[in-house]
Amino acid sequence: TTSEMAGYYAALSILGKIILLLNVSVVGVALPQACKDGHEGKRLRPKIFLVSLFLMVAIGLTMITIFYFIPGTLIAALFGQKYQAVSGSLWLFGVLALILSLLRFEADLAFARHDFRINYLLLFTAIVMMLSIYWFHDTLSNIAVSVSASLLVGYIMAIVLNNFCDNKKLSESLI
Repeated sequence: TTSEMAGYYAALSILGKIILLLNVSVVGVALPQACKDGHEGKRLRPKIFLVSLFLMVAIGLTMITIFYFIPGTLIAALFGQKYQAVSGSLWLFGVLALILSLLRFEADLAFARHDFRINYLLLFTAIVMMLSIYWFHDTLSNIAVSVSASLLVGYIMAIVLNNFCDNKKLSESLI
């Protein structure tokens, strides 16, 4: 990869992080209740979970739609005309950020329930992501798709862990 490609990747990932940062604020609002419920050995209340999930998906899809239909305007305004060449890939970075924020939400819910097996799942996801970047790094679109696919695998596995596996809880207080 060239330094020019790295600059393009940085510009696209900065815009993609808008989705991530907006969604992390939703997670931040739901997390205290998730921790309270987790301490009591329960899952996050379904209403809070569904509203949080809906808000995150709505924010993500809204931004992805904007990234898809007017990427050139955003890229030109923030980074200049030189970056117009990769503006068509912006929506893919939006998808990547949305999936990452959903995975983060599921991971935080597992941590709130003291289910630390999520660490192994996150490590596995990171390894799959590294391998996918190694194999599919020839274009920015390929990188975004391969990372998104890796994160999606991790997200699906986190859903399975959080909803279908026994809830591991600490047997005694650490403090």
